[in-house]
Amino acid sequence: MHQRLPGKIEKAIRQENIFLPGDRVLAAVSGGPDSCALLHILFELKDACGFELEAAHLNHGLRGHESDDDERFTEEFAGKLNIHLATEKADIARTASERQISIEEAARCVRYSFLERVSAERKLNKIALGHTLDDQVETVLHNFLRGAALRGLSGMLPVQGKFVRPLLGERRETLLDYLREKGIPWRIDSSNLDPHFTRNRIRHKLIPFLEKEFNPGLRETLSRNSKVLGEIDGYLSAEAEKLFSTVGKHEGNRITLDLRSLLQYDRALVAYSIAHGLCRLKGDLQEISSKHLASLSRLAFELPTGSLVVLPQGLAAQKTSDLIEIFFDDGRREEGPREEKAEKELTIPGTTEIRWAHLSLVANLANGRDLSSQETRGETCAFFDFDSLELPILARARRSGDRFQPFGMETGTKKVKEAMIEKKIPRSERKKVPIVCDKRGILWVVGVARGNLSRVEPGTKRILTIEAAEGRGTVDSNPEKRTF
Repeated sequence: MHQRLPGKIEKAIRQENIFLPGDRVLAAVSGGPDSCALLHILFELKDACGFELEAAHLNHGLRGHESDDDERFTEEFAGKLNIHLATEKADIARTASERQISIEEAARCVRYSFLERVSAERKLNKIALGHTLDDQVETVLHNFLRGAALRGLSGMLPVQGKFVRPLLGERRETLLDYLREKGIPWRIDSSNLDPHFTRNRIRHKLIPFLEKEFNPGLRETLSRNSKVLGEIDGYLSAEAEKLFSTVGKHEGNRITLDLRSLLQYDRALVAYSIAHGLCRLKGDLQEISSKHLASLSRLAFELPTGSLVVLPQGLAAQKTSDLIEIFFDDGRREEGPREEKAEKELTIPGTTEIRWAHLSLVANLANGRDLSSQETRGETCAFFDFDSLELPILARARRSGDRFQPFGMETGTKKVKEAMIEKKIPRSERKKVPIVCDKRGILWVVGVARGNLSRVEPGTKRILTIEAAEGRGTVDSNPEKRTF
């Protein structure tokens, strides 16, 4: 039965234009059943379809001698078929540590980089991957759980640039049957059973549970759905590109879209058009999620002028009175006041005028009493255990890279910039927000968030109260008028 599988794959190759006569193909071979089936089937079809075939194997170095055995196996397998094989050994664990990413992500990045490099060196124009229908389902579920947008829920495509997936419509079991019938050996990757990897838990736990309890045909259902969603995503992307061509401009590292024109269109199309602008700056943004698209829609239709949305890969989108502007966030940090004028020691007790912030900080000392329940009572007033502070107390402007531990966060830190963005402080106003510090670090981002340092406790003897007042007057209780 499965002897006819190559003919079925040949039909898919021709229908999807996966290979064209004269193509020079690099097959990625790990030694597992999917990639072994891929290489053998392509070997059987190369003459009929008119393409040349080579192979590549990356030794991930994650399983010691097992990884080395996989490499030797693929060398023997390719040798029997008289196929040129390129090999390389990588230190995936080190890459993951250096880039601060997961082992899975590091392996994927290094593997794709290796394949791209080999294909360039060998002058090969297609890279064939052994992804199956089962891989497609796992990818779609994984992306869904991570909050992916339509593109992520569309899964993988048979053809994505030079990367092609001839086996994407086939079940893994079908390939295993084919290998058994042909007497073709394969290797088992023990890491595919490791429950620490999210994809393995999806494969071995989530999918079997969903099939048993809800839908025995889950894989086929999700595969069909992903194809439909892919078509919808393709349509929206094409329409967004058309819209961008009329309302958008790309100038260096800056994208702008005319806001008045955008608002005449459907929210989904507007979000896609802004996302299209992002891709103009940074290629295909795989990390754009449904949350990001929703934020872009809100930015255009709901949020006030000056609002900013932080996006993946160092990008941001900001709303002005007449534009949506997209830029590399790291390259657009506001300079703020000059440093020598943007730091002032607080008078305790007393009033300290912070001219560059257009406000005053009023400091008072009180006898100790339990004010822990009042520490966050207002955005313009904060309380501290005076005896635990390391004087002097300074008020300064934000500096690049500033981090602090917000009140209530027991572990970890947060960027001051992120706290300001969450508080919807307009970009133009952030340079005016004073940051109150002692020698240890940030105590209070005025009007934004209180830090965890020097919290008032039941045993506190002396309490320092710092209150922000506009100019030299008293605090304006109307939050709509505050600029900090």
